[in-house]
Amino acid sequence: GAQFSVAAGLVESLDSVFREVLDLRERYREDPLVEVWLAPSALWGLDQDGLRETRKLADRENLGLTMHMWETPTDEQVARERFGEDSALDVYRRTGFLEGQLLAVHGVCLGEKEMAGMEEHGTCLSHNPASNMILGSGTAPVPALTRRGVTVALGTDGAASGNTVSMLEAMKLATLLHKVSGRDPLALTARKAVEMATLEGARALGLEDSTGSLEAGKSADFFLADPGNHLTGCPVWDPWASLVYALDSSCVDTVVIAGRTVLRDGKFDGNREEEALRDLKKEVRRLAGLLHLPGPGAADVPRLAQGLGGELPGVGDDTGQNLDEGHVFLGDGAVVGYPDPEDEGGAPPSLGRGGGDPDGAALDQFVQVPPGSV
Repeated sequence: GAQFSVAAGLVESLDSVFREVLDLRERYREDPLVEVWLAPSALWGLDQDGLRETRKLADRENLGLTMHMWETPTDEQVARERFGEDSALDVYRRTGFLEGQLLAVHGVCLGEKEMAGMEEHGTCLSHNPASNMILGSGTAPVPALTRRGVTVALGTDGAASGNTVSMLEAMKLATLLHKVSGRDPLALTARKAVEMATLEGARALGLEDSTGSLEAGKSADFFLADPGNHLTGCPVWDPWASLVYALDSSCVDTVVIAGRTVLRDGKFDGNREEEALRDLKKEVRRLAGLLHLPGPGAADVPRLAQGLGGELPGVGDDTGQNLDEGHVFLGDGAVVGYPDPEDEGGAPPSLGRGGGDPDGAALDQFVQVPPGSV
């Protein structure tokens, strides 16, 4: 991974990774809501022996297997330059990586040959529209895959490229993305998006016998929302359309997982949300210190610029005039502000990204850094 700018400390041996995966599975063996999978990052992160051994361990230990595949043209570049193969598909076939349960993530750069290979091997796809749009990766050929009978589920990717990590948002974005990219208002319907987010998701995870739909004998996993009680959702002419196009997470009243109500009247039991936010802010500061990232305060932005080999465009020595205490430079044109986790009266997090008026504050209170500076 070093040639793709992965820090040396993040490169691990197969034996170490495999031990950690098996240890984690043992730790959560009795927890019915946790299932541990093998999840190598992408083709560039493994050699051919790594692909073979990962597949063997997944089969031997009955572990799920998922990997970012065909997210960008990098997969094809790696196949040619590193493995000497004509395509990434050839690498996967030669190593037996496709032989068995596999959940490919993204699939933006799938061609006819690759889609035929997924159909042949029963490979499923996790479609992540928010991530693909934020990163400018492209549009996965979801309608073409579903016509072939390939199971396509919906995902949010991580918070770094999905932000809200909302499945309601993922459903809406998926439908709109494929309608506009295909110039076809029926390319992906609201009802199909709900199926991708529920039953197709369960199929992709091998859990279709226990969840994914409301049927006798399956786990009670569902949420309740009343569109008629929200301005964005009222009136309701088509429940599928209202759910996908008109609702967001603020409209959710109740969430039930495995028969246990975890959200009631739009609120978690006790102070769990407030506690989670406090813990998150403390963890952000701890990780920032470990990774030598800038902490709160204006002085850290020039320090980051210096660490990158020079001043960032648009960020001078007078940064402190425009950056209040408690704001952290994130890169890619963004600055996030958050209060000290010990300050109970602090303002909520705020984000400035090249425009707008975050939290009612003038944007000149936030440092703006042109995209690509980091």
